[in-house]
Amino acid sequence: TVTYDHEVYVVGKGWIPAGDVRVGDPFELVRPKVPWFRTIREIPVEVKDLNERAYKGYPKLNLPDQWSDGLGEFLGYLFGDGWVTFRPQGGSVGITSSAIDAEDARKVFANMQLWSNGRGSERHRTDHATTPNGNVYQQDQYTFNIGNDGMCEWLRRLGFGKEAAAKDRRLPTSIWNAPEDAIRGFLRGIYATDGSVFRPKGRRGVKVRLYSVSPGFLKDVQLLLLQFGIASHLGSPASTRLGGVYDL
Repeated sequence: TVTYDHEVYVVGKGWIPAGDVRVGDPFELVRPKVPWFRTIREIPVEVKDLNERAYKGYPKLNLPDQWSDGLGEFLGYLFGDGWVTFRPQGGSVGITSSAIDAEDARKVFANMQLWSNGRGSERHRTDHATTPNGNVYQQDQYTFNIGNDGMCEWLRRLGFGKEAAAKDRRLPTSIWNAPEDAIRGFLRGIYATDGSVFRPKGRRGVKVRLYSVSPGFLKDVQLLLLQFGIASHLGSPASTRLGGVYDL
């Protein structure tokens, strides 16, 4: 969706205003020769007041005020398989991981503990759970949790409060303005939690997919990938066996 005077590249016509495009005109996807990202490293929210706040005898927080690869990866994990819970008696922030990926998640959790000044706990869940269609299975999942309302508020300021319904979530504004290493970290985190890499049987090459119930979020990720020159295709539930889950 663009304005009428926004130029697009049409094969055989070159750059023309979108208002002059005709049905059947083939577009050419223009990719950047060199990725360009913002270079400002300060995150766009205040953290000083949260770091200086007293927390009922517990150590003060050490929340970062600069973007980094590690911060981006944590936000990717949080957006994909994490939670931010606001409660009057104290908020909670956490991420989850399958057992096979637990070591990668622990590296992310190490940063979370650094920023929270040593807070946090790890739990291995092996209890039984029931899927929406009634199937019962034994979990083999790790959860990494930090209880602190200041950390919850920090994430809310960054746009990662997760208040919106899952199907309506979009890429937070803060990520659009992050430098390259933080965006790379975010993509790694989101694909680690909600993505897959596999080789289709009988075919050459591999497929890389990202899954979400929010098609809007996947469209946002498309733009992040395109900034690196990577084109992707958005599928729909009608073309998959995943019910209401879209794939990129």
